[in-house]
Amino acid sequence: MPTKKLSLAVSSGSGVRHQVRVLEKKLGDGYTQRAAEGLNSVTLKYEAVWTGLTLKAAADLIKFFQARAGTEPFIATELPPPLEDKKWVCKDWSEEWVSAERRNVRAMFEEDFSL
Repeated sequence: MPTKKLSLAVSSGSGVRHQVRVLEKKLGDGYTQRAAEGLNSVTLKYEAVWTGLTLKAAADLIKFFQARAGTEPFIATELPPPLEDKKWVCKDWSEEWVSAERRNVRAMFEEDFSL
């Protein structure tokens, strides 16, 4: 199945979080042994923010996330380099009603390493 693409430029206020997965074992005398968990132990999380979207644009964006259901990866083509080439999943998003005609949407993208 081809990877879906999301093409909607994000607003200011979006940002990246780097998350490291580490296996850790505490041993005697305060000694701790640590190792990276797996090959891709450093992952990115991207908080995408869209402000002032029309009702239709916000609804289309939310439908896109609902259709992927947090399991199907996608590519977001309008992210800043080097993020635009990465695959993402989205398990968490929210919608804010700014006015009767405008919405803000926030979504947390998690880097996906599946093939």
